[in-house]
Amino acid sequence: MRYELHSELEIPSSTLGRILGEFHDRAWIRRDDDVYELTFLGELLADELSALLDTVETVHQLKNIVDTLPISEMDCDLECWKEATITTASTDGVTEVIHRIVAMIQAADTVRLITRIEYDTALEDHRRAVVDGTQELEVVFTSSVLDEIFTDPDQSQLLLEILESGRAEFYSYDGTFPYVMGLFDDEYAGIGAVEAHGIPLGLVQTTDEAVCAWVADTIDHYRTQATRVSVSLVESNLS
Repeated sequence: MRYELHSELEIPSSTLGRILGEFHDRAWIRRDDDVYELTFLGELLADELSALLDTVETVHQLKNIVDTLPISEMDCDLECWKEATITTASTDGVTEVIHRIVAMIQAADTVRLITRIEYDTALEDHRRAVVDGTQELEVVFTSSVLDEIFTDPDQSQLLLEILESGRAEFYSYDGTFPYVMGLFDDEYAGIGAVEAHGIPLGLVQTTDEAVCAWVADTIDHYRTQATRVSVSLVESNLS
């Protein structure tokens, strides 16, 4: 009803009347007493405008992280980004991004990751999912990440417990790669936007099949060139 539109939009009644009149003249709406309904043309226009607004929102969310995402390397059309869920770091820090990553890891039955960074509680989160739970985990990280873990006995112990579960494989890649990404339950992908010093700026989540396939292929590529981290290697580091 008109009074409901006036209350929701909070615009002058005269302005609302003029807009409704123009919409009616263009056959976008029909009026039945004081009730306004979209016509076929109005519904068509509303759908297109809604899609445009979604695209504008996606562009707004991507603008500060797009340069840190591997978009040019992915054989995907633009539609895959429109359906993505995007989380960006706020001015207060990266907590929201980390929380989203943790939630994805904890919710999945199978997780495959490739990363050049480790947040403070990463191994604790992995242990909770694998050792206390039943998750199957595969992680490819750079040798520098492994070296950092080995400098901390507590972190090394967590890694050992995860490996001893028999449900996790870790691989050390002797080099670096520009990606931080994962595949969860083989159904959805998470691609991290990480700046040069390893600070997470954002996270893109999508179920797009082309993106998931690219993430899986990329993880496979680096895993075949990496060295599997054995229980004995971690034990020798702890001794």
